Amino acid sequence: MKNRILSFVLMLVCALVLPFAAYAASDAGKVVFYDQNGQGSSFNAADVKSLGLKVNLAKALRNYKFDYVQVVISPSYNPKMEWRRGWMANEVSSATLSQVPLVPKNSKLINGYGTPFMIEDIREYPSAKGYDSVTLNAKVRIFIKTGERKETRWDKMREKYVTETIFQWNEGQQIAAGSAEFSVPKMSDEGKKAIEENNAQKLEQLNKIRKRMGKPPLTKLP
Repeated sequence: MKNRILSFVLMLVCALVLPFAAYAASDAGKVVFYDQNGQGSSFNAADVKSLGLKVNLAKALRNYKFDYVQVVISPSYNPKMEWRRGWMANEVSSATLSQVPLVPKNSKLINGYGTPFMIEDIREYPSAKGYDSVTLNAKVRIFIKTGERKETRWDKMREKYVTETIFQWNEGQQIAAGSAEFSVPKMSDEGKKAIEENNAQKLEQLNKIRKRMGKPPLTKLP
């Protein structure tokens, strides 16, 4: 009799717990990559002509509590390197967030140095470095505003003091994530040399801009 009661209790617990576990698993949204041929989890970087993200949330964005939403991607060869784009809650529509183009150059995501995501980031650059493949990791996070403060600083470009409002946020919550792998084409020595020379020119131009802004020079491109 005791065994029958115990079996019934275990069945009841499983019946109650499993639906909640399934719900928790489905509560995370997905980010998928797509090129000119459609969605996928793996691509041949040499064949990619256009690239973007499709964000599939577990529920409508309006049903989340947030003040700011941000999309971030980073490459496996440098996880600290991030391209980001964010929207205040009143700026977001379902169309804005559901599809985020990366290539061509009118990308919505740019890194901290103002550089948009480019095909070269998954093809020429990793090829020149000898990588066989690159994984792009994407995530969507939402933040709640916790306060704001005023900050006055000297703007060297405009040669005057400017006062800015700095928003303060909570630690944020991830509501979607995804990744895709890109096979990298092999590059000849001549191709590597051309890339290196081109990068040297870009670095020189970037450091000229940084010098005007009063920032120290970089030793390599970000």
